[in-house]
Amino acid sequence: MEKELLLRLLDLAYEISNKTKADVFLDYAPHVNSFSLRYYKAGWEEEAGEGVYIATSEWITIENLQSAIERLEQLKTEVEENDWK
Repeated sequence: MEKELLLRLLDLAYEISNKTKADVFLDYAPHVNSFSLRYYKAGWEEEAGEGVYIATSEWITIENLQSAIERLEQLKTEVEENDWK
């Protein structure tokens, strides 16, 4: 189940980053069983700073993955509604 949820996160990050102006970064650290997820609504630039974190060094649990997916789906809806393409 965790693998499928990680793949869903990756899919959402890829879709948002490639179909809108926003950029999403998913960092996966299997050696410590954690992930981080952040985004830049206006796209990443060298001067963009750290971005907005959806998840920071979260343990890979079903609950944490589902929560991150929900927040990323909300971001996707917001980006699409505001036409940030």
